[in-house]
Formats: sequence, structure tokens, C-alpha cells
Amino acid sequence: MAYSSHRNAVIQDSFDLSTSGENAYLWTGESGILVALVMLFAVWVFSQRSQLMQHKI
Repeated sequence: MAYSSHRNAVIQDSFDLSTSGENAYLWTGESGILVALVMLFAVWVFSQRSQLMQHKI
């Protein structure tokens, strides 16, 4: 739980500082578009790494 709250704080703080305006929350809120895209990219990177590790075994 501590990891999750730390991760959320880092992600939200970095995105919140990057945007402002009327629709900022749409892009950078907890379920915002940019946050979702970054998380999808992270999942893809880790899945590729996992597949690479499985082929080495």
C-alpha cells in the first residue's frame, strides 16, 4: 500500500506540474489520458522484459 501511494504521488505530481487549464484533469488526473498512456507503456516494457527473461531460461 505504501508503494502504491508513493507511485501515485510521483506520477500525479509530475503530471500536475506539467499541465494547467480547463481540461488539465482530463489529461493528467488519476484516470487521465496521459497517465493511462504512460502506464500502458510501462506494462508493455515490463512484459517485453519478462518475455526476454523467459526465453533465456
